[in-house]
Amino acid sequence: MDTNTNTITMRMILAPGVEHPDLAEFNQKVQALARVLMATERRVAKNSPNLVFRVKRLRMASPPVVEIEATPRLAGLDESHAVMASVIADIESIQPQMHLDRELHKHASAIMRLGPSGDIAATELTWNGRTATINSATAKAFEEAQGARYTTQGSRTGVLLALNLRPEKPRFEIYPVVGGQVRCRFERSKVEEAIRAVGKHVLVTGRVHWRDHLDHPLLIEAESIEVLEPVGPMPDLAGVGGKLIRGADHDGW
Repeated sequence: MDTNTNTITMRMILAPGVEHPDLAEFNQKVQALARVLMATERRVAKNSPNLVFRVKRLRMASPPVVEIEATPRLAGLDESHAVMASVIADIESIQPQMHLDRELHKHASAIMRLGPSGDIAATELTWNGRTATINSATAKAFEEAQGARYTTQGSRTGVLLALNLRPEKPRFEIYPVVGGQVRCRFERSKVEEAIRAVGKHVLVTGRVHWRDHLDHPLLIEAESIEVLEPVGPMPDLAGVGGKLIRGADHDGW
């Protein structure tokens, strides 16, 4: 077993009778782990993000195994141990009212999700001799830890970006000056309205979805999109990935 403290291994346990996993679900798991690692670094690192995450080993035979290695850009600022220890600890200590910020919750949810095909029955994350198992019971505990869902009528302001026109109900994200992005979906009748608002400060009003123990909305079902005059500096958009309008989103939302 690899006990290097700068590597983490994801092992996917396939359901009985499945020899090879669904490609989209395999890809989603790997991408989600990478994003959890990056989001965790931003949360726990004492310095600015300094780690580069690379695929060290990939085995496609059953069960599929992906090993990810973290290396520091700047020598002497290696916080890979703290980052990977935090990821394992978060999964091992799922409990009621545990708090995850908006970004980390989104990517952790993608790892927890078992997927519609049912090909992947469980996922194991191993680091430094410790293994955290993600299965249906873990996924249920994770959802329950975030609290009950409820909705309110409300609004949020931010810069409208990441417009996705592929789903039946198109979607976009708004990026507030302070805080993480908020996902929004809307009716097709408002596509032109949304396109005109891309890159601008907006007020989105509609049905807001929450969980008891999260301090950010899960989703807004937008009923109106109002363009506002800029009232301050643009938010940090480093995580947008450079695409303001896209036909499909690799996160699947």
